[in-house]
Order: sequence, then C-alpha cells, then structure tokens
Amino acid sequence: MRLADHLLTAHGDTPRQVVDELAARAERLFARLPDEVLAAIPAPSRTCPGNYFFPVDVPAETLRRQYGLLAVPAGVFGDGGWSGSVLTSLAAAFGPTPVAPPVAPPPAPASARPVQGASSRPAVDGSLTITDDRRRGH
Repeated sequence: MRLADHLLTAHGDTPRQVVDELAARAERLFARLPDEVLAAIPAPSRTCPGNYFFPVDVPAETLRRQYGLLAVPAGVFGDGGWSGSVLTSLAAAFGPTPVAPPVAPPPAPASARPVQGASSRPAVDGSLTITDDRRRGH
C-alpha cells in the first residue's frame, strides 16, 4: 500500500495524461474514418474519456472489403447475437507524430580535417600536441 500511495502521490498526473493521450488517439482514428463508418460508432463510445475500443455497427468483413479497415468481429468477444465489430485507436498509426531524429552535423571543412601523416597526443599539462610525423621519418 505504501508503494501504491507513493506512486499515486509522485505521479498523480499520470492518469490524466493517459486519458488525454487516449482521447488524442481516438481523434486521430476518427479523422481517418469515412463519415458513414464514424456515424456507425455510438456517440457515447466516441465521447467516453479513456476509451480505446469503439463498437461499430458494421461487420468486420464489410469494413475490410469496402473501406480497407481492420476491425475485430464482435463474435471474438463471445456475443454471437450482434454482427458489428470493434475498432481500436491503440494502433501505432494513431500514436503521436514521431519526432524527427536530429540531423547529423555537416562534415568538417577540409581545413579542419587531420593532415595525413600527422598525429596528436596529450601533453603532460592536458593540452594537445600535434606533430607532423612525416618530418620525423615515421
């Protein structure tokens, strides 16, 4: 109980963040659905906070064939009396827009690149000493 109390105290905003993210995912799903499919999702399901499963009054096979949508047939959940299906917003496609990786810096100008035959080594005082090994016969 102490651990649960600590986690809820230290991270008390996490449930709200989860609900907000699930709502954002649902909106991204709804934005991609054809109007007739969106209309087949009951309004209470579309507006329920934290929802990520959405019953659709359209068979899964119809959603796949006519709209290219992958849905779970309602029969998977055990009720064979309803021919509808279930969509979810948990797919990666409805997640946050990925942040682009940092762009690699451009290569150093030729004047900053090491000279062939030159070497460097740290000096006793921590500075860097660069020598031209070509002159030393190495």
